[in-house]
Amino acid sequence: MLSWSGHIPWCVPALILTQHLILPTISHKIWVQDSFDFIHVRNISQAVSDWPQLLAQAHRCCKPGGYIELAEIGLVAYSDDNTLPSGIIRYLELLSEGLVKLGRPPHVTGETLRDNLEKAGSVPFPPVCILAGV
Repeated sequence: MLSWSGHIPWCVPALILTQHLILPTISHKIWVQDSFDFIHVRNISQAVSDWPQLLAQAHRCCKPGGYIELAEIGLVAYSDDNTLPSGIIRYLELLSEGLVKLGRPPHVTGETLRDNLEKAGSVPFPPVCILAGV
């Protein structure tokens, strides 16, 4: 339930920022300029159609000297012994095909995120890839 101020009462502002910025229209200015020290955007690449607009809003809301962090899960499965169930491979193939048909990137790399940040005027750090078990 939203309060009159537009905030979810039990949610901290940093979490609300991401929620509002991924709405279909992100041109509105929900947050005050320079209001956050840290903005974390995670696992929304396939939902974002306008990265420059999203990052422009994040920059506007981030305090000078603050940080914007992007984190994504790649749609590529790896196995340390080169065995993956065929169902998982087929699932990821179909998911990637569907995302391409929707005009969304099926696999977002650290380099892609870095490039998006650079285009938005950030000074990005080198991308870090962390393998996560499922």
